[in-house]
Amino acid sequence: MGISVFGIIFIIIIVIGVIDTRNENTKFSFSRPDNRKEIDESIAYLRNKRPVRLRKYQPDERLYDEFRYNLGDEAVLSRMAADILRHLGLAGNRIPVYVVDDLEGRAAGRYMSNAYGSSIEIKVQKYTRPNEVMAVLIHECMHYYLRLTGLGFEDEHKNEILTDTATIYFGFYDYIYSGYIHVGYIKDSEIKYINRVLSQG
Repeated sequence: MGISVFGIIFIIIIVIGVIDTRNENTKFSFSRPDNRKEIDESIAYLRNKRPVRLRKYQPDERLYDEFRYNLGDEAVLSRMAADILRHLGLAGNRIPVYVVDDLEGRAAGRYMSNAYGSSIEIKVQKYTRPNEVMAVLIHECMHYYLRLTGLGFEDEHKNEILTDTATIYFGFYDYIYSGYIHVGYIKDSEIKYINRVLSQG
């Protein structure tokens, strides 16, 4: 009795899964690595450096409605970024947001800072959902906030986990959980874990 096409596909998936568990950096990876250690370090770091957490983020309703229907509009995205910074205590700060066709690797956004100032690039495709764009925008704005306030780790991966953790620490949980599952550095279970730990005080 021969093996069906579905049987062969199933075997291939199992083999790739075994490869994935042995090498987190393989191109066949189906899931992101476990970041629990880095998350715990980030929570402790933020509690030490910024012991007073911010309330839950409430965007300007009119702006948010405009944003949802104009994802490719750089002026709208820039105003949305300013609203995010307002929540972080940086009212009056402005950071331009530029829409780009592509970014290196699987990145959905990028924060840049140089002698000429800071900016955000975000990859907005016609099939990208508003909640994903919002989550990426919050993440990149958090990079700006952390840099401006002198917070961060030298290790790039640890710094990305800190940035994601900080978005939840500073009140953006709802937006991160609903939109960051497919584009973020941390898994949905880790997003819920951070929120649970923070809710316990």
